[in-house]
Amino acid sequence: MNIEQFIAKRLNKKNTKKQYSKSITKLCILSISSCLAIIIISICTGRGLEKEIKKNLSSINSSITIENYYNLNSENFIKNKYISIEDSTLKEIQNIRNVKSINKVISTFAILSNKNDFVGIILNGLKGSSQKKYLNDKIISGRKPINKFEILISKFQSDKLGLNLNDTILSSFLRKNKYEYNDTHSKLTVCGIYQTEIENFDKNLCFTNYEYLRKKLKLNDKVSYYQVFLKDINKFKEVNYVINNKIHDIKNNYEIKSFSINEKYPNIFNWISLFKKNIILITIIMLTVCLINISIFLIVMVVERSQMIGVLKSFGGSNFQIVKIFFYRSINIVFKGLFFGNFFGFLVCTAQKKFKIIKLNPESYFVNEIPIYFDFYSIFLSNLLIFVLIPIAIIIPYIKISKLTISNSLKIK
Repeated sequence: MNIEQFIAKRLNKKNTKKQYSKSITKLCILSISSCLAIIIISICTGRGLEKEIKKNLSSINSSITIENYYNLNSENFIKNKYISIEDSTLKEIQNIRNVKSINKVISTFAILSNKNDFVGIILNGLKGSSQKKYLNDKIISGRKPINKFEILISKFQSDKLGLNLNDTILSSFLRKNKYEYNDTHSKLTVCGIYQTEIENFDKNLCFTNYEYLRKKLKLNDKVSYYQVFLKDINKFKEVNYVINNKIHDIKNNYEIKSFSINEKYPNIFNWISLFKKNIILITIIMLTVCLINISIFLIVMVVERSQMIGVLKSFGGSNFQIVKIFFYRSINIVFKGLFFGNFFGFLVCTAQKKFKIIKLNPESYFVNEIPIYFDFYSIFLSNLLIFVLIPIAIIIPYIKISKLTISNSLKIK
């Protein structure tokens, strides 16, 4: 029989005479469960925001773009310099591990106008055969442009111009002839309306038929840039490195380069990195609170059970054996705290994931509500860290126990 464990169980009986530890026990369980619940919620919401923002950025603008090096710093998505890559090189890039698809994009600055108002936009040409799934989850009504003289606009632009599906809008943009630029006009029919949670995209981007835009701009085989979509959007850095190596092998290539999404939007990704720092900071604070509460609980237990400690010492019990009693007692408390902490943490996150209770301002956070992602590995580590705190918390009570003599402890009433 494990005598220390047996005594620890007896300490948990409700008929114990002294009541101080009962209140401390309840407070300790409440503190541990609250701290763990907060850690779980911060992990799930932080990781959810990180993944959802990356997904939104990648879905609308792809994880990697191949374009002219001098276009990277162009404002408002304008690609002033066109490029062309041979099909053999594109095929090699397509065969790179984790590359899902490559899309050709033509973009130009344009003005949409009607009798009421006008907006300046960037008009992107979509190639229907290679972009079947592109933007599908962002379209709130209608469809993508398939035929010529069709346009997909954002809800922001629709509201500003008072447009609905099947309405006609006048588009105007410049095209370059041999020696000069001249303007061209077309009437386009609104075939669909999309909405992302990224304000900068919704204000600026519209989409039309690829072939229509190519002929209008007289580009032949040249494009503004290539979109590279990945199977796993988290692998963009590794894939971008491989793509750049392929591009560097192109003869007489001095300007074409691939850019990962974090290079194109460094401010957004720097902001996303703060989520991880906040999660770590919250976890450290909550673990510190847990450590303090477990230590206080054990100290109260030692003071309350001083006479019991004296009796055990008088029968030859060592300090280590006595500490084991309080260790087993603290394990029981921590397990209860972990159970309730996991229960309430997962309950809150599941409710948010299913019912989307807490909303966010998409202009600031790029999402409409707090997204939830269950990172079970991080949650398991948090549970493990709280459990590991017990040996640390037992140090102060051990010092207290080692200093108690039999005569002094038996005098305490």
